Amino acid sequence: MLSSVNMNGQPGKQRLAEVLGWLAGISLFAAAVITALLQFDITAAPPRETAPNDLLEGTLAFFQNESDRWPQELASLLLFTVGFLALIGLVALLRNAVGRDDPWMLLGTLAVGVGAGIGAVGQLFYLGAKEVAIDPHYCDCARAAEQIISRGQVLGMLDNAQQWLLVGTLALASAGLFLIWRGASNRGLFSPTWRGLTLALALVLAVAVITVVAEVDVLSDVVTAVGAAILTPVWAILTARGLPAAPREVLR
Repeated sequence: MLSSVNMNGQPGKQRLAEVLGWLAGISLFAAAVITALLQFDITAAPPRETAPNDLLEGTLAFFQNESDRWPQELASLLLFTVGFLALIGLVALLRNAVGRDDPWMLLGTLAVGVGAGIGAVGQLFYLGAKEVAIDPHYCDCARAAEQIISRGQVLGMLDNAQQWLLVGTLALASAGLFLIWRGASNRGLFSPTWRGLTLALALVLAVAVITVVAEVDVLSDVVTAVGAAILTPVWAILTARGLPAAPREVLR
C-alpha cells in the first residue's frame, strides 16, 4: 500500500544534503563577491589609460590588466563551478525525497539541474579559453599587431558566449524553481517560508534574464548578484535543512 515516509531514518542522505547545501551556498556567495569586487575595481586596478585611437596599445593594456586579474577571476570561476555542481546534487536529492510521481517536481528539478550543468560547463569552457586568450606571449614578427588585436576580438566573442550560457542557466533555473514551487505548494511540502523564497528566487532570476538580454548593464548586474549571491545560497541551505522533513510516497 501507499505510505508517507521521510529521510529521518537516513542520516547519510541528511548529511549529504547538508554538505551540498552549504557547499553550494558558500561557493556561490564567495564567487559572486569576488566577481563584484573585480567589476568595481576594488581588488584590482582598471586598465591603464591609452590614446583613444591607439587600438594596439589599448588592447595590450587590456590584456595586461586581465592577466593581473586572472588569479582572482580563476578563483571565482572555480567556485561558481563547484556551486553549480553542488546544486545538481541537491536538486537530485530533492527529487528523490519527494518522489518521482509529481510531474511539477520532476520537471522542475530537471530544469534546475540542467541549468546548473550548463552553468558549470560554461564556467570551465570560459576558464580554459580565456587562459589561452590572455597569454602574454606573442610572436615577435611583422604580424604581431594583428595577432594581438585578433586576440582581443576572440576574447570579446568568449565574453558574449559566456553571457548567453548564463542566460540559459538563469532561464532554466527560473522555470525550474517556479515548477518546484508549484509542486511543493500543491502537496504542502516544506515550510511556507521556503515556498515563498523559491517563488521569489524564480522571479528574480526571470528578471535577471530579461535585463541581461536587454543589455541593461547596471540593473542586470544588480539583479543577477542578488539572485546568485544572496537568494540562491539561502535557498540551497534552507532546501538542504528542509529535505529530511519532506515526505516521499513509496510502495510497500
